[in-house]
Amino acid sequence: MFSAVTRATVSVGPPAAKGTIMVMGRLGKSWAIAADAVKNSKEAHTTARMNISQDQFFDPRNVDETADLSAISEMVNFHLRHSHLRCLNLTAGQIMRNFDPVSLRLFIAVCEERNIATAARREAIVPSAVSKRISQMEEAAGVTLLERGRRGVAVTAAGEVLCRYARESLQLLDRMQAELGAFAEGVQGHVRVFGSKSAVAQFLPEDISLFAQRYLDVRVSLEEREIWEVVRGVEEGRADIGVCWDAVDMRGLRTLPYHRDHLAVVVHPAHPLARKRSVSFVDTIDYEHVDIVARSIMQTTQRSAAAAAGKQMRYRIQVSTVDAAYRIVAAQLAVAIVPAEEASAIQQALGLKVIPLSDKWAKRQFVVLVREKGLSLPAQLLVQSLSSSEGIQPRRSGRSK
Repeated sequence: MFSAVTRATVSVGPPAAKGTIMVMGRLGKSWAIAADAVKNSKEAHTTARMNISQDQFFDPRNVDETADLSAISEMVNFHLRHSHLRCLNLTAGQIMRNFDPVSLRLFIAVCEERNIATAARREAIVPSAVSKRISQMEEAAGVTLLERGRRGVAVTAAGEVLCRYARESLQLLDRMQAELGAFAEGVQGHVRVFGSKSAVAQFLPEDISLFAQRYLDVRVSLEEREIWEVVRGVEEGRADIGVCWDAVDMRGLRTLPYHRDHLAVVVHPAHPLARKRSVSFVDTIDYEHVDIVARSIMQTTQRSAAAAAGKQMRYRIQVSTVDAAYRIVAAQLAVAIVPAEEASAIQQALGLKVIPLSDKWAKRQFVVLVREKGLSLPAQLLVQSLSSSEGIQPRRSGRSK
């Protein structure tokens, strides 16, 4: 009896086809294998089968007693070549040799320029070298990445996928080089933090600064992201720590309570609401608001609250920053909903009135997000620093309903 059965799928083409190598395990001290390859084509010969069927095994006597899988792969390649089918790559390592950083960078340039010659000039390389590298990638992948024409190239659907992953891979390599360079400069750790816009605007930079003053050999990088990008970044490992409002699904990540803030309406001193000490959100809906597109989660919450009250938001002006919203309010064009803690800094400078909202949802809880496992020691230290208030205990987030 054979000791094990292992299957390895290979690509054959072009045109694309699939092949299967079935390694049946050791027979004594030798290997017995079967291989089958099928070529798919739209031409008349729709199916071509190589001369080794799944019922036919290599004679174990033809395989050296010390042979391993790599030797068997070579034998299968030999038979595939002689059956007029090209076996492209049998291992991930062989495939990735054709997708090196230089080739990926050149492919991105071609996708952006839509012309091989133009991309070659941009990357200071001859067009024939660019074309050759792309052809090698197409051969390795077994798919067409570019449709070549007289006036340039068109990126296929497969090419778009490769371009997206190529950009992500090169960005990852750049970050890796930056982190390794930091170690060469004496840094003993690097922590990547994604923070929501409100967290970055209010308290996160100061808290990170306090940590950096205490741990001089740890580098902390901070990126401002939308809330869902913060959660996804931590989940996918692109960030070690996330900080955001807990208004979205935390996808089962470990969370620790962080700061709180309180939403308020900012109005001009001459506005009818200016004399109130607090106001419900419903009382503001009849007035025209500033739509701050950079804070889409907060805007969505406001629209939901308005709909629950049977009303509709009235947005007069749309801006991309909070500073611009303050200027709109100062010009008596609209009111704006922002965190009271954030607005207090501008209150005196522009002479605006900041009135807290009395609604329960206006009191927001921010959290620190981390994965359950794999957190480095520097990242653990930063988490402890961010959640340093007494009595805070970690909790696991549930799925939002």
